[in-house]
Amino acid sequence: MTKRYRVKEIFWSVQGEGANTGTPCVFVRFAGCNLWDGVEEHRSRGAACAAYCDTDFVGGEAMTAAEVLAAMGAAWPGEGTKWCVLTGGEPLLQLDMELAVALVDAEWAIAIETNGTVAVSLALARLATHICVSPKRETDWRELGLVPDEVKVVLPGGWRDYEVEEIGVWARDAELFVQPQDEGDNGAKHLGRCLDFLRAHPEWRLSCQVHKFVGLR
Repeated sequence: MTKRYRVKEIFWSVQGEGANTGTPCVFVRFAGCNLWDGVEEHRSRGAACAAYCDTDFVGGEAMTAAEVLAAMGAAWPGEGTKWCVLTGGEPLLQLDMELAVALVDAEWAIAIETNGTVAVSLALARLATHICVSPKRETDWRELGLVPDEVKVVLPGGWRDYEVEEIGVWARDAELFVQPQDEGDNGAKHLGRCLDFLRAHPEWRLSCQVHKFVGLR
């Protein structure tokens, strides 16, 4: 049987976070997450991040690699480097070599956004142009098994400053970002927490969800 991937949505937008902010791309949001089931009534049963997660990754459509590529192609508006962002939920629960090779063969530059708790092969990691780890408190984020290009920590997110400092040591070769937790205010409530951290840790940078400010998904 042809393998199918459960995909919540595929859409064009502009990357609003981290090192690639402002880059036009096609987002492929995979359904499912290993830190909670996405059901509102079950937030208290998930990891700490479930308390503030604002992403709908429940359900989705079962699609073959060919169908995923077709939908991505339809969403891409023009010429230039074709960036795709594989996100979720947790994309590494489903992303495999078959789909990654198909994306590379179709000349897509691959960015992966992961919570850092799902192991990934070195071969698969090498096919990615950019890997962003957004670690979540009380998870085994050190167990990713590869060196990320970017680390993005949501504050407060339950984090203590010394724990974020430990992440910076672990990912010292990556670009480091803190991002204010969004409580329906585009992060305004927690911006001060991020700025205080940056004053004491200038090796880190600020990430804001720019796509929300300009009305994009």
